[in-house]
Amino acid sequence: MENPTSDLMALFMGAEPQAPRWLAKALLSCLANRGLAEGIIVESVDWDGVTAEREVAQTDQESDSVKRLDLVISDGDFVLGIENKVYATARGNPFHVYDRLLAERAAGGPIIKCVLRPTDRTSDVPLGWPVVTYPDLVKTALDLLGQEFVRAPVSKWHFFYREFLNHLESLANPESGTIMSDAAFSFALKNFHALSQAADLLGEFKSQLEHDATARVRERLSAMTLEGSVALTSKQQVWRSLNQHVVEIYPASWGKYSKVVLAYGEDETDEDHALYFYVLGYISFGTEKQSIEEIKQRFYADTKNEVSSWRTHSDPADNLFEEGRSTKYLGISGMPKDATLSGALQALEDLAAWMQQFVFTPAQ
Repeated sequence: MENPTSDLMALFMGAEPQAPRWLAKALLSCLANRGLAEGIIVESVDWDGVTAEREVAQTDQESDSVKRLDLVISDGDFVLGIENKVYATARGNPFHVYDRLLAERAAGGPIIKCVLRPTDRTSDVPLGWPVVTYPDLVKTALDLLGQEFVRAPVSKWHFFYREFLNHLESLANPESGTIMSDAAFSFALKNFHALSQAADLLGEFKSQLEHDATARVRERLSAMTLEGSVALTSKQQVWRSLNQHVVEIYPASWGKYSKVVLAYGEDETDEDHALYFYVLGYISFGTEKQSIEEIKQRFYADTKNEVSSWRTHSDPADNLFEEGRSTKYLGISGMPKDATLSGALQALEDLAAWMQQFVFTPAQ
């Protein structure tokens, strides 16, 4: 387990030029917060210039044998040496050889070193090699990742990095179960390039679907007003408890929280694992221009009488519901009669038009 884990650590520490150095920054921040990165200002590091090397060799002069340090991180000035220990003891590791290796690499610059492991065990580690636990590293990494979300759009690296942090957490808490099996983790490691391409393609698909859904709703609602194009915003979400992806669309005239939603997921009963779709409307209480009871009755009637492009769910509770904590909603939902993507987009724009007419326009 140590080699695959160290390989992925290296990926997010500078081993791959295109990959972000988020984990290197998180680890250096952990050490700096404990006063163990003397001579380094984390915010001043040029992270694009940071590199990571795996299994860095150094000859043990006493035994005339080659020893290897798991990871060496450097920006050309500082050198950070890392020995990663998942479950094995560090008692037999030649730390004096690692010290000489780092001194040679540093050429007078700052030297930082640490042992990474799931727990804070230090009994098998010499002085001068502080232990950083996976939970501490993950906590710092997640704190910093939130800042990265602000600076740059979400990319495939966010996805893989977050999954890797989950893996580190699972190693530190084996009793809570693993995020990935060893076989799955090894598969991901061996097929990382293909998985990266798949993640890119999935991202493009979701972006195109959001664009198409938003365009359909905007065009339909704009045709219903005298003011031209309507203002609206949209965003993608993942409803993890349902294993579904959604596109949420918020017309500005509906208030801050009311929205129409396209939800989709993988049909596990279908041998081709085709996507299924359904549509929802969320009406934030207080934004409606007609009574809630009238809205409920009309939605039931229009769905039952089949004048709409959606049909009822098999569970009646899914058709009309109330939920929310700080913001209370009336929810309405239906399955597209045409189960294709084209049918789902038609049902989405029809539901948006229905809500505009019977929820957000005063009754005549």
